[in-house]
Amino acid sequence: MFGPGGIPGAVTHGSNRRGRRAPEYTCWSGMHSRCTNQKLEAYKYYGGRGISVCAAWKDFSQFLADMGPRPSPAHSIERLDNDGNYEPGNCVWATREVQSKNKRPRAVKTTCAAGHELSGENLYSRPDGKRGCRACRRRNMRDFYARQSQEVASERR
Repeated sequence: MFGPGGIPGAVTHGSNRRGRRAPEYTCWSGMHSRCTNQKLEAYKYYGGRGISVCAAWKDFSQFLADMGPRPSPAHSIERLDNDGNYEPGNCVWATREVQSKNKRPRAVKTTCAAGHELSGENLYSRPDGKRGCRACRRRNMRDFYARQSQEVASERR
């Protein structure tokens, strides 16, 4: 972002604190970058999904007027509707704990890493609560016991 006289990083919103950018400005700038800069890794989760920043929030002072100051250093911007844009009715300041509860649903895996289908007789629940592939477990256990018996045989020699 360019400020007065085309100086990069210079701001005219009056929110600088002791020569440093306000945390709200850093948040605002990051929000724009995630939605517009295709070189960023995070772009695919924001701009790449069609999420944009409303026209009014192209101006930092309007963003600050709508959102108000950040309540604490633990707060960052949160979109209430994960598929919605950055706009006044869809954004609030929230902590990571609150944000962690507002996620897109994860796709349920239908195959294991080896390509076996995870359903019916081939599916089991592991002690840690995750789902597992019976075919892979049988192979892993067979290989494990084969190695054990080889080690025992080599020790007896």
